[in-house]
Amino acid sequence: MDNSHMRLGERPWLSRLRDNSMNSNRNSADHLRHVMQRGEKDCVFATAAMIADISYEIAVRRSPIAVKKQRGLYSNEVLRVLEAVTGVRWRGPGFAWWRPLFRLSLGIHPVAVVIRRPWRWATLHCIALYQDIVYDPEYPGGCSIEMYQRRHWRVVQIYRPTDAERLLMVREYRARQRAEVIAILRRRARLFI
Repeated sequence: MDNSHMRLGERPWLSRLRDNSMNSNRNSADHLRHVMQRGEKDCVFATAAMIADISYEIAVRRSPIAVKKQRGLYSNEVLRVLEAVTGVRWRGPGFAWWRPLFRLSLGIHPVAVVIRRPWRWATLHCIALYQDIVYDPEYPGGCSIEMYQRRHWRVVQIYRPTDAERLLMVREYRARQRAEVIAILRRRARLFI
């Protein structure tokens, strides 16, 4: 196996993830903008930020629950964070019968999924899924379920938006706003050159 494309000290799966990560030039309606988590127990906040198409800092500010360093969040707290950050009502947790992540079939709308290691009860992790792409806040970018390193982890809970169309409209509106701001900044930058 040729590892010449890898950076010094990098794990092989990290370069595979980077090679399969989503192209940031694509339309925001096609994918989620990836957000990395900042600590060990804040994956729910990063996942909510990805789904809402906002930054991690704004998601933490909008959240009615503070980031907890000692433990993760309970199911009702996950719902409250998702609803406050995205502005849309959510339903869940839906039970997935401990099936592996790669066997999970979802619709075309973004969902939050809580997974755990097989045979480990204490390790829970929240990720986002959208159009068969996994967005794990611990990894640097999104990738397909087939390429995801944790695809064998068991699905514990699924959270779905009740009004998914409204969520997609809000995401498209934020993408248009961002594009307008970028265009204005580029025009201003040309004035100073």
